[in-house]
Amino acid sequence: VQVLFENYEIRRQKINSFVLLVNSPLNIRKALCYAHVSGEYELIDKLVERHNNNESINQYLTVYDLFNQRNKNMLKGEKIIE
Repeated sequence: VQVLFENYEIRRQKINSFVLLVNSPLNIRKALCYAHVSGEYELIDKLVERHNNNESINQYLTVYDLFNQRNKNMLKGEKIIE
């Protein structure tokens, strides 16, 4: 990807648009991990919203949604535990 797109913003947009196309449970989990590590919080929101009806990965979506709320300072401290 670095060879094809030297501009960081374009490269990031291409990767994010590709990540949003995944459908299999394993690839969705990989996409959530990528988004979490790279700090793409909006991408996590989109993935959680898009796949929220997928029962096989519901537990992962819940955890990443919680992480995302914490990372965006929407939840802190005791609210996370409850």
